[in-house]
Amino acid sequence: MKTLINSLRISIKFKLTALFLLGILIPMLILSASLYYQCRLIIQRKELEYAFNELEILNSHLDKSISQIKNSMTGILMNAEVLSEASDRNMSEIERYLTREKINALLTSASAYAATGQSFAFISENGHSYDNGNPINRFLKYEDAYVQRIVDTWPGWSISARELYKVVSVSAITIGIPVYYRREDIGVLIADIHHASLDAIVGEDRNIFILNEDNDYLYTHGNSGLKDAINLFSLSNGSTIDIDGVEYLCVKTHSTSQLFTTIALIPEKVIFKDSSSFTFQSFIAILIIFCESFIFAWLVGVMISGNIIKVSKSVDAFTDYSVPVKLEIKSRDEIGRLSRGIENMTTRISNLLKEISRREEEKRHLELQALQSQINPHMIYNTLNTITYLAQVQSVANIEEVSSSFVQLLQLVSKIPGQFIPIRRELDYIRCYTNIKKYNLIYPLQVEIQVDVNLYNYRIPKLILQPFVENSIIHGFKDLCREGVISINITQRDAFLRILIGDNGVGMDKKKIADILRPEEQDSDKLCQKVGISNTIKRLMLHYDNNFTFDILSDSETYTIIILEIPMENC
Repeated sequence: MKTLINSLRISIKFKLTALFLLGILIPMLILSASLYYQCRLIIQRKELEYAFNELEILNSHLDKSISQIKNSMTGILMNAEVLSEASDRNMSEIERYLTREKINALLTSASAYAATGQSFAFISENGHSYDNGNPINRFLKYEDAYVQRIVDTWPGWSISARELYKVVSVSAITIGIPVYYRREDIGVLIADIHHASLDAIVGEDRNIFILNEDNDYLYTHGNSGLKDAINLFSLSNGSTIDIDGVEYLCVKTHSTSQLFTTIALIPEKVIFKDSSSFTFQSFIAILIIFCESFIFAWLVGVMISGNIIKVSKSVDAFTDYSVPVKLEIKSRDEIGRLSRGIENMTTRISNLLKEISRREEEKRHLELQALQSQINPHMIYNTLNTITYLAQVQSVANIEEVSSSFVQLLQLVSKIPGQFIPIRRELDYIRCYTNIKKYNLIYPLQVEIQVDVNLYNYRIPKLILQPFVENSIIHGFKDLCREGVISINITQRDAFLRILIGDNGVGMDKKKIADILRPEEQDSDKLCQKVGISNTIKRLMLHYDNNFTFDILSDSETYTIIILEIPMENC
């Protein structure tokens, strides 16, 4: 007896067990048993009605999405003459680039109307792909089996499920149609409805399956294994089925367009969730129980609620302001031991957070400083080599131009503080740099710059364009037997600054492009890892995290185009 009394005095577990077992649990079990059967029937009926309405909304959304996409595709097909330009195999690279921009603009304009179509793409019969800015279909080829299945549907439409694999796995419903111009097959037009747009409509605890007219699955949400356990298409609306010992309520609807059927399997365990009827009846039961067990709840509050409130408020203060918890609870039970543990833990966490924050800030500063400082010695070294070379074999006038450009280059690098500079100053640096480097080339070098006048004062990371120009001169023009041309185009695209840097050099093969786009896999001893394009990508990641776009286009023979998009709010 004495041991039991001591346990009740120092252990919160024994206090809660003894008081709530006598005052709440037993009456609740008695009342719950009497109300269970009636509540179950009411809740099941309400859940069936709610789920049916939810599927109707999903069907309407998907019908509308498919209709909008088909209308947009019809608009694109009316411009089939524009699409047919992509089949011209004899056009120059500049014509091909302009054609790509024209088709991309057409796809972007059409996709703006079909708000639910995340990606529009045109796959031409000569192997080129065009998109509305979403690169997910960029590597899809006309000869791929999936594209050929769409070609075989002529003159109809293809609606099927597809897994898109590039950076990550993305599931989508794809609408496709062959494109003919003057009775000739010129390619395939496709649009994707990502499953994520449908996931936003469907409840988390739902198992949803959408099947097309051929009973092929277009969309699956929840437990995908259920479709293999039973023939879902044979189920009727409102039926109950047992799968592996779990009861499911079936809800089935057909779309207005009759293009697909939607089936929902709701587990029995979630049927009672969020039910207003069950909540009301539970409230009545709790009210009755409360009247009987008021005295017991009061005792619990007197014994432990004061200390719990102190702990709760202190933990909230630590969560919001990282202020270490300071409690004055002297009890010997679990609450007392817990409060002392929380005090020690929050003090240590606060100290660790401060130390981590300090180290991360220091690390970021040192990385930016190191990456920036690597460029200056490299440039000075190359410039001095050029001046030495000219002094030996060329005229004084050339040396004067190189020297003057080098002085301006040093002033731009050393006298402008901070990590960001205006676009105007960055372009001044590029002009000075190319005035020096052109003497390393056998053939003339021309630089063409096109910038929106409203963008000259926007700020970008210092020396962010130079590595791309340097790469064009060193690698793109190395074996070039004609005049080299470097073009720089800077425009605004929505909330991003779009920078295109192109050259008419020897281009890059796919392996080299892949190595550049994956700098973490490169050999650390390579020069480009130290001061070249990989260095620039790392600087962009430090400045913008992953909120920027970097891509390289090249045919491996006659041109290279660097595409860079950075947020304008950080400019």
